[in-house]
Amino acid sequence: MNLCIDAGPSENGHRIRGIGTVARSLVKAASHLDLPDQGIELAYLRRHPFPDDELGRGAIRWAPRRWGAVLAGASAHVPHQLANWLQAVDALTQMPRDVRASGANVFLACDPHAVPLDAHFRTVGILYDVVPLVFPDVYLTARRLGLPTRLYEHRLGRLRRADHLLAISEATKRDAVRLAGFEADRISVVPLAVDRTIFRPTDPTAARQSVHRILGIDEPYFLYVGASDPRKNLTGVLAAMATFGSESKPLLLVAGAQAGSAPWRKQAADLGIANRVRWLDYVPAKDLPVLYAAAVAFVFPTLYEGFGLPILEAMSCGTPVVTSARSAVPEVAGDAALYVDPHSPAQIADAMRQIRGDTGLETDLRARGLARAAQFSWERSARMAIDACAGLA
Repeated sequence: MNLCIDAGPSENGHRIRGIGTVARSLVKAASHLDLPDQGIELAYLRRHPFPDDELGRGAIRWAPRRWGAVLAGASAHVPHQLANWLQAVDALTQMPRDVRASGANVFLACDPHAVPLDAHFRTVGILYDVVPLVFPDVYLTARRLGLPTRLYEHRLGRLRRADHLLAISEATKRDAVRLAGFEADRISVVPLAVDRTIFRPTDPTAARQSVHRILGIDEPYFLYVGASDPRKNLTGVLAAMATFGSESKPLLLVAGAQAGSAPWRKQAADLGIANRVRWLDYVPAKDLPVLYAAAVAFVFPTLYEGFGLPILEAMSCGTPVVTSARSAVPEVAGDAALYVDPHSPAQIADAMRQIRGDTGLETDLRARGLARAAQFSWERSARMAIDACAGLA
């Protein structure tokens, strides 16, 4: 098999999103696998090659973007929705030429907006979630119909025509079959992972000192990491914060939800907790472990996740997790988290109080989280993805 992996999301507008993380991580992990002896030749498609020190010593070569370099480059510098359209146009027009030039007979498309279909190679797409179909009243309402909806319908159509699909969780596979009509036997489940050279246990005391030095925070805090997206349920976290009465009120750090955060800032002000919430902008992956390690707990009572990478990040850093048993979350957290009803601020707050007030519970959750996180690795995920692709060659 000659397999080419789309690494474009690691350098375009997706580079700071989960899709970019997946593309970069799969290529890096695959570069550490011993593939040539198994009759597998591996390449990655990208405008620029990865630095040599980012890849392993395995046989993987760079397949440059030539025909689609202009479109691929432009998508990194325009608004998100326009970038998605550019990537879709690229997949229709230019990307197939570059894949053919790479010599691949199987192409792994990491970007669901850019799924090239061509008679000269088989295409494997990745299913991250079907969120708009799970919450149509939020994401497919009349006010949102138009460009975003047409793009989503186009994306689903391209994925349906792919030769095979990789779902990042069993929950995503089930929902894709149930809500989008995908065929179950054309979907393999390949879980995600985190970079263990970045997300690893850090001494909490040293982490708190770093947070105090960088952010000026020297009191205990709970952490939320996620975009300003209604399904992430920051609303529930803020409501839980407001239930802390005369007792010592905790601090909440919100990382990654700066853009579009106005409704949640207003909610915090209306609840009288604006002075107990610190809003951080996008935090690079390399800086997140300190925030996780210094936190009392990571609070993430999400309504829906295709996988739930922040949960795995927190557990990998030894941070207790409060979350919900929704969608893919139990596949990730297992028995290593405190589960709550995401619609109950009282339950969320009670879980926060338990961790803050019970050293034994905190220690137990840290140990369980580390053990659970150790079950996930990008090397295992890359091997599973490559095995699924090999079934088409």
